[in-house]
Amino acid sequence: MSFTIGIDLGTSTTEAAIYRGGKKELIPNPDGAVITPSAVGLDESGNWVVGERARAQALLLPENTALEIKRKTGTDETVRLGKAQYSPVELQSRLLSYVRAYVSEYLGESVERAVISVPAYFNEQQRRETILAGERAGFTVERILNEPTAAALSYGLEHMEEESHVLVYDLGGGTFDVTLLEMFEGVLEVKASGGDNALGGKDFDEALIEHLVSSFQKKTGKNLRKDRRAMARIKDEAERCKIALSEYDSHRVLIPAICVLNGSPAELDETVTREQFEVLTHALLERTHEPIDTVLSDAGIFEDALDLVILVGGSTRMPMVARDILDYLGKEPVHAVHPDYAVGGGTDLNRCEPLHARDPYQRRRERRLHERCDPAQRHDPRHAHRTILHLL
Repeated sequence: MSFTIGIDLGTSTTEAAIYRGGKKELIPNPDGAVITPSAVGLDESGNWVVGERARAQALLLPENTALEIKRKTGTDETVRLGKAQYSPVELQSRLLSYVRAYVSEYLGESVERAVISVPAYFNEQQRRETILAGERAGFTVERILNEPTAAALSYGLEHMEEESHVLVYDLGGGTFDVTLLEMFEGVLEVKASGGDNALGGKDFDEALIEHLVSSFQKKTGKNLRKDRRAMARIKDEAERCKIALSEYDSHRVLIPAICVLNGSPAELDETVTREQFEVLTHALLERTHEPIDTVLSDAGIFEDALDLVILVGGSTRMPMVARDILDYLGKEPVHAVHPDYAVGGGTDLNRCEPLHARDPYQRRRERRLHERCDPAQRHDPRHAHRTILHLL
């Protein structure tokens, strides 16, 4: 059996899924995890490392490790690893090659076809570079699917009313994406999309990092900002702190031997409360409001016309996100099955098999998905078509 895999190529993490036996299935990587860090690097011997190994080495070899590559997609920026410069396409292709290798090993056959999700507001250049990265990894990229549509598929169209307006709020590791979907007569259509490709969980991390560094400098007089290894350790602990504060009211950040002061190792020791964190990041959360307003305006509807608000992306685990949406839109949001897996789990549900391959009874149980293509997609036959999907 030849599989088409769905790939959520995220800023912070990447997931891969297949659809078989009537169920979606997330594929574990060689570490046994279904979430792979979107990290690529070169080890001390000059060999490529990808995923968890690359993320782990960022603490010791930050100059040889690339993180958050997705944010550079579609730009002229390059990433320096060691003595060489690499384009975002090349680094993304390394990550996708790794995904292809472990999925093929898991399935026991070479996987050559993929559907890759991207933010709905990605422009033509960004979409083309994503396709190119996939092709360099050995994939035939059958479709570029908007992330909010993939999330809606993962949530399950059968959970939506026949006529409804669905707002997908996707706050990921590096990007914010908001999309208004309309379900009408069994067709799910993207009515409007917007977002901020410079807003995501990493920005919340950065606010916390700045707080920790400033507090340490105030206590000791030492500025750690130019110490790459110290900053890499602080970055790692700041992310742990943010995650902990989604569950607990406070978290202690303790980093031993962060630097040398007066000839002796000094530690960074700071307790951060959830209230402090929310104050530090309040302005970031407020930045989500304008894209929401723009999308609602473009779609020509008011907040009270929303039937469902779906939360997608690991950063929506922060309790303040759901509270903010409730306050701002007056609508209680729901999490899409699993915020980290929602997009990856929905990409491969977007099947492209022709109707004539199905029996008449099966056809009656199907609905159509129509993604209204943005200008970047209209002349690409991989996008400008209706897709038939079989609901779980």
